[in-house]
Amino acid sequence: MSNKDTETDWSESELQAQLLAVIQHYNRPLAFFLDGLDEVYPQDGVLRLCGLLDTIKQLAGASVQVKICLASRPETLISTLLGRFPKLRLENLNHADLQRYATAHITIPPDYNINASSSLTIPRGEALSHRRTLHSHDELAEWLVNTLVGGANGIFLWLCLTVSTVCQALREGETIEDLESRINTLPTQLADLFADMWTRANGNTRQIRKRAASYLQLALYKSRQVPKQSFDCMTMALAMNQNLMRQVLDAASPDPTMIEKLTEACEWSQQDTLARCAGLLRCTRPREVPESEEYAFPWYGGVYGKLQQLSRTDYRCIHRTAFDFFDTTGVGQAILADGEFPGSVALHRSFEADLAYSRLFRHATFICDDRGGAIMQKCVTSYLYLVLSDLWPTGSRVLDADVAETLRLLRQCERLFRLGVLSLSTVTPPRSMRYIQGPFTPGMRTSYGTSSVQREHEFLLELAHSKLKHEAFRFILLLMKDRRRDAYTLSRLLHHACSLEKHFDDAPGMISKRRKSIETLLQWGADTYTAIIYPQNVTQWGDAPAIEVEGTPLRALITSLWYDATQRALQEGYFRKLCDLASLLVAHGANLHEELHVVLEIKRDFIAFRELWRFDLRERRPACSTDDIGHLVVIVAYSFPSILSLIRHICFRDVVFSADGALCDFQWDWQSQGRVLAVVDLNSGRPRESRFLTPPIFCSEDIFPESLLRGSFEELTHLVKFATDCLKEPRVVYNHANIFYGYMHCKTQIPPDIQSGTFHALERIRALAVPVEARRRELRASLGVQTPLEDFEWQNNNEAGPPFTDSDFIQRVQD
Repeated sequence: MSNKDTETDWSESELQAQLLAVIQHYNRPLAFFLDGLDEVYPQDGVLRLCGLLDTIKQLAGASVQVKICLASRPETLISTLLGRFPKLRLENLNHADLQRYATAHITIPPDYNINASSSLTIPRGEALSHRRTLHSHDELAEWLVNTLVGGANGIFLWLCLTVSTVCQALREGETIEDLESRINTLPTQLADLFADMWTRANGNTRQIRKRAASYLQLALYKSRQVPKQSFDCMTMALAMNQNLMRQVLDAASPDPTMIEKLTEACEWSQQDTLARCAGLLRCTRPREVPESEEYAFPWYGGVYGKLQQLSRTDYRCIHRTAFDFFDTTGVGQAILADGEFPGSVALHRSFEADLAYSRLFRHATFICDDRGGAIMQKCVTSYLYLVLSDLWPTGSRVLDADVAETLRLLRQCERLFRLGVLSLSTVTPPRSMRYIQGPFTPGMRTSYGTSSVQREHEFLLELAHSKLKHEAFRFILLLMKDRRRDAYTLSRLLHHACSLEKHFDDAPGMISKRRKSIETLLQWGADTYTAIIYPQNVTQWGDAPAIEVEGTPLRALITSLWYDATQRALQEGYFRKLCDLASLLVAHGANLHEELHVVLEIKRDFIAFRELWRFDLRERRPACSTDDIGHLVVIVAYSFPSILSLIRHICFRDVVFSADGALCDFQWDWQSQGRVLAVVDLNSGRPRESRFLTPPIFCSEDIFPESLLRGSFEELTHLVKFATDCLKEPRVVYNHANIFYGYMHCKTQIPPDIQSGTFHALERIRALAVPVEARRRELRASLGVQTPLEDFEWQNNNEAGPPFTDSDFIQRVQD
């Protein structure tokens, strides 16, 4: 199941097999609840589903008690299959609720002329022959309520839709005969009801049908592909009016006239959508703009006020069944086919509307909102992912028009990036940012970039550094093909190409595609031996601390291998391909004898391989005696061949590798014990209070870099050798509570003599009283790490003083 990340990764047969396997080994009573059995598509879905339920009952047998509760309209097929089982009629249970809803929502307009037709008589009481004529609005409302509630058969959605369409008919002045005819012809099936409502709303006018279908295409595509995002009134109006959208994107700066025009377009689009989509697509009421947001966006106000409110709305289908109607039925798909945004066109247009949105509402870099700043990174990378998954699936042929449109929009992104509107990175050093003081509420930061000097290809470099850089690389190379290619840009791109995503091997064929990108960069002249400095996102969500790391492309590649090995996300074929990539880099001048920094976390009864940044100073357990080392981090430098040998020993000890090929270039014997770069005692130092601060490993008061360890190598070598030997043995276990934060570790007791030797060695070093700032600087230098914010930390390094917080940092930058 490790390669199943989303619901689309599962086939129906796989899900059934998994469900049946769980039931077979489950020894407690089970209850299944299935709603909307009559809404299953396609038509044979009911038969297949009922067959599965029979299989579950037979499989459970006498060992497991199984109860199944189904909800459905009493259709012929369902009644035939399930009629022998006990049942409850829902309309008998919720009739009063339906009656209350209909009574509250059916209103007769005061100017409605009930005498426009008086020939209709209405049944009264149980005797159908006893009839009377309608004389008042109250009698008409009572008849409508009883008729619609009776036809709902307990289905709230059916009642909601029919109440809406009848009220609209009343407002349009339909006679009572017209209302009776409308009600008598209302379909009982929801899919048929949707089609009927659509036809009544849009008639046979092609232009109106086209516009209505276009609204739905955009809204449905966004909700289907990006479930956490939806269209608002503003992006809908922009997407539907390409001329207005281009004006917003191309304007040097938004002017009041354009804002007023856009506001009018938003209001008209909101009304037109509700009318044309027959209530199947609804728009939520505008959410109030929080006061804190006014601080975050101080340049807004006046003509922006109403537009900002309209941007805080959401278009949504009235119900999941409406979504299914357009997605799975022939009638629904035929309706959508009338629109002007089929397939990839909806993807491109919705993304361009998002860009226009960001042009007007330039959100703060670190703000947590639907768009802008750090969230805009998700918008760009999500778009690239959708382009590749929808347009470029494996083995498919891509239309030149789609490629050209994607490149055009990426150039638009680059333009906005240079204007300071679009941000791709949440890790931005202070030399290129100006931070503004603002309200600090939980989950919200109001610092935004105002101006920055950027290199020519900075956008492409940021894109290559983003989380979905694999999806971006193909486009990056296409954009670079006809540009001036300088050595700095090529080296940065090569480094990013060699820094693979976590669990990258789960995607078939991805390594081959990445290799082609690397080969192209090498052909263009990218060098493999130059170390570059690049920003490092040190948490899973990329929300700081902000650091910069120095490294070569080969080091980035080996680091990716090592991370996946410690995460147990490494497969033999993937390992071989990455070794071949390493050979390619070595053949182009990379230094195979570089070193990788391996981090050992060591407690009295626990040893783990960790990432350098994943430690927390808030849980402390200081060493209290010579037989307790407390909580130590030992950073060891190993040569690349030693790392590859260790990976092979840990992950593939039973695999016999071929004697020829790229793998034989590496020394597979595990001999080197590594070079101890530093020991850090995590029991001393400040807890991390600010996400602007550097990683907690650098906040310790007890940092012992290599220059101070020379007289204690013997004791520390024993500790490192014992820890490494433990982690190489089968006792190693992996934490799978959260795959992104898993690590390789083992439970073991550190021998008393090793604990005692380590304790005394560190005590000797503490007695040297070397200033902590000097030790921290040496550690950063030995690791090739820069912390742009370190000066602010060191000015607040008094242990007795208050911790350095966000507000302190922001105020310091302002000063």
